[in-house]
Amino acid sequence: MVRRMDGLARRTQTGRQQPRSTSRAGLYAGCGVVAIVGLTGVTSAIAGPSIGVISEYPLPIASSNPSWISGGLPVVAKGDLWFTLQPNTPTPGNTGAVAKITNSGVITTYTAGISPGSGPSSIAADAIGNMWFTEAVGNQIAKITADGVVTEYPLPVASSRPAGIALGADDNMWFTLYNTGNIGSITPTGLLTEYATGLGPMAGPYGIALGPDGNMWFTQLKANAIGVITPTGQVTTYSTGITPGSSPYMIASGLDGRLWFTQGEVNSIGAITTGGQVTQYPYPGDPAIAGSNGIALGADGNMWFGGGNSGPAGTQVMGRVTPSGVATLFNTGASSNPFGVAQGSDGHMWFTNYQGNNTISRMYTSARQLPINCGALPKNIAAKGETVLLPGYCLTNAGNRLRISVTSANPDRGASQDFLIKRGTGGKISIRTFGTGPHKLLVTARADRTGVYPAYSVTRTVTVGRST
Repeated sequence: MVRRMDGLARRTQTGRQQPRSTSRAGLYAGCGVVAIVGLTGVTSAIAGPSIGVISEYPLPIASSNPSWISGGLPVVAKGDLWFTLQPNTPTPGNTGAVAKITNSGVITTYTAGISPGSGPSSIAADAIGNMWFTEAVGNQIAKITADGVVTEYPLPVASSRPAGIALGADDNMWFTLYNTGNIGSITPTGLLTEYATGLGPMAGPYGIALGPDGNMWFTQLKANAIGVITPTGQVTTYSTGITPGSSPYMIASGLDGRLWFTQGEVNSIGAITTGGQVTQYPYPGDPAIAGSNGIALGADGNMWFGGGNSGPAGTQVMGRVTPSGVATLFNTGASSNPFGVAQGSDGHMWFTNYQGNNTISRMYTSARQLPINCGALPKNIAAKGETVLLPGYCLTNAGNRLRISVTSANPDRGASQDFLIKRGTGGKISIRTFGTGPHKLLVTARADRTGVYPAYSVTRTVTVGRST
C-alpha cells in the first residue's frame, strides 16, 4: 500500500522500470470468461489506431506522481488537459504542481503560486476556462488561469482535507471535505461556503460530480454510500445496493442520466439513478487486489475507468463499461497504474499513471461520431410566456459544453423579438416566448470538436402558439 498526499492509501506495484514512450494495446473482454488479445506497435506507424492503443508521454519531473486529470473548456483552454502532481515525499524542485498537456503531448508544468507540499489533488474546469484544484495537505482551494496564474483560498476549518472538485449548475465550484464530512462551494470570485451535511468525519466524502438533476453527487468512501446535495445544501444519502466494504471512490455523469462510480475495494462499477436506485456491474479481475480509480464519460457514450492493478492476475488496466453494463478491460502494461481519467478534446481517453511510470497516457477509443443525446427536445410550446427546458445532459455531452442556439423558422419574423433564452437549474436552457402569433423556432444543439471528431449538431423544430 502507498499513502497518497491526500491521505488515502492506494495500491501500487514496486520495482517498475521506466519505459520508453510507446504505444500498445491489450484486451480483456466480457465478464466471467476472460479473453486476452495482445497488440504492440508504434503510434506513428499506425494509420487510424485501433481501440485500446496507448501512447505515453513522460513527465519532465521525476517521481512527480500525476494524479487527477481534467479537460479544460476547448474554446478557452485550447483543448488542453490539466492534471495535478503530488509527490509522496516532496523534495526541492518536486513539491507538487499543476500541469497541462496538449493533444500532441507537449507538457507545461506550473509551480509558481502553489504552496510547497500542499498536495494538489482533484482538478476541474470552471465555466470560463480557469482550472480549480484542491490542496489536500495545504487545506486550500486554488485557481489557475489558462496562462498559469495561481490564486489560493484557505479553508476556514483546519485539516478539512478537500478532495474532489467539480463545476456546479450555479457556475460555482463544489468540493468535498474528506475529514469533516462536509461539502463546500466557492464562487468565481473566491467566496467560500461550507455546508454542514450532518454526515460527520466517518463519511469520507471524496469524488463529486454534477448530476443531470442540477444537484451535486458525491461518494462517501468511509460510509460506503453515495450522497447528493442540492444547491441550497439539502443532503440525501443512498446505500442500498452498494456492496458492503466496496468504498465508492470517484463519480461521473453518464449520457443515460445516471451517475457512475468506481469502488476502491471490489471489481465492480456502480451506477445510480437520480432517484437513488443502484446497479452494480462486475468486471473480471483479481479479487485480492480489487478496485478502480478515476472514471469519465467517453466520446463513444461509454464510461471509462482506471483499474490500476486490479485486472486478471494483477495486470494494470483501463476499463470501459457500456450503458447496459458490459465491461471490457484493456491492458496498459506492467509499468503503468491508471488513476485519473478524462476525455480529451481529440475524443480519446487520457489517464495519469499515479505511482507508475511517471507518464500521462492516451488510449485511443472508437472514432465513431457520438450523436448528441438531447432526449426528446420539445416539439410544442403551447402558450405565450411559457418556459420550455432542454435536458441538461444535452449540454454536457462527453465533457464538452454544447452551444445551444434558437432561430426563427418563419422568414417574416425576427429571431430576437419573440423569445428569450436563459440558462436554468442543472445547466438546462429555458426558452421563454413573447410573440402573440404562432411561429416556429429551430433549436440547435451543436458540439464544436477537434481531432477525429468533427463538429456536428442536432436540430429540432419547436412550434410556438397560443393555449387552446
